[in-house]
Amino acid sequence: MYDISIFEWELSKIKNPNIKEFTIKSIEQAPEYFWSVAASSSGRYHPKTSLGEGGLIRHTKSETRIGIELLSLEMFNHYTDDEKDIIVSALLLHDSYKHGINGSKATITEHPLVAVEQIKSNKEICSLIDDDILNKLLDGIASHMGSWNYDYKLKK
Repeated sequence: MYDISIFEWELSKIKNPNIKEFTIKSIEQAPEYFWSVAASSSGRYHPKTSLGEGGLIRHTKSETRIGIELLSLEMFNHYTDDEKDIIVSALLLHDSYKHGINGSKATITEHPLVAVEQIKSNKEICSLIDDDILNKLLDGIASHMGSWNYDYKLKK
């Protein structure tokens, strides 16, 4: 079983209580494997600290920590508190469906899009935040792999 308190520090950085609750509920709906798998099924695309049992959680925490630290820099003061909260939430959720819905053996290329669809399908969770915030947050998750969001083998 999982313990969401592992993200207590990261969640404490989200100021908007609605975005925080949305993030908590979205993490709670993540597949069970999220709490135990490595961040990289091949071991090639993540640092050693993100490999092995619980590596995906360590990866999520470290990526979110880096994002929070960057957002604290003066050069990012132009972001509103809600925009910063959206970024932190998207970082926490970006790999929540890394192995798809049913937990495939390897990372699925379209995992950010699967995460978006799974979150969007839960109307109760989505009703916690307004549509503008929801759309920005889901866009942040969907675009997490940038130009690598395309599977050239499967042509999707």
